[in-house]
Amino acid sequence: MMKRCISALLLLTLLLTLCACTEKEKTLAVSVGELSDKVDAMASEQTAEYDETMLLDELGIQSSMFTEGFYKIGASDASVEEVAFFKAADEASALQLKQKLETRKAATEATQKDYNADNYAVATAATVETEGLYVYMVMSANRDAVTKAIEDNLK
Repeated sequence: MMKRCISALLLLTLLLTLCACTEKEKTLAVSVGELSDKVDAMASEQTAEYDETMLLDELGIQSSMFTEGFYKIGASDASVEEVAFFKAADEASALQLKQKLETRKAATEATQKDYNADNYAVATAATVETEGLYVYMVMSANRDAVTKAIEDNLK
């Protein structure tokens, strides 16, 4: 009888631990378009948006990898301002998107290292994050404000 009680308590403890550790799926509190507008307001300079062809040609990101999102770059040629936000189609796509964005960050760092100290500092401070199926990169002089705008809308 004592063994059954102890076994039942251990099983209950295990179940409670598993329930407590289950991560809730992140959702976006606003539409992707609204988030895009918020990012524009926080960016350190005016931005332009990549279309699906540019994403594929310049970053190797296929439209099948995400269900919605945006990729913004600084409007001036000398800019390293880039903000990407995607909801991946699945977990494998989320990993691929993160890898593509990390590759882009590393390439920008390498290009700017001996070219422009300010841009290099922005590139090295850039972040690439994953929250469930959401993957985003913030490379901006206003990185903290842009990141906060994204994180405040991921619930």
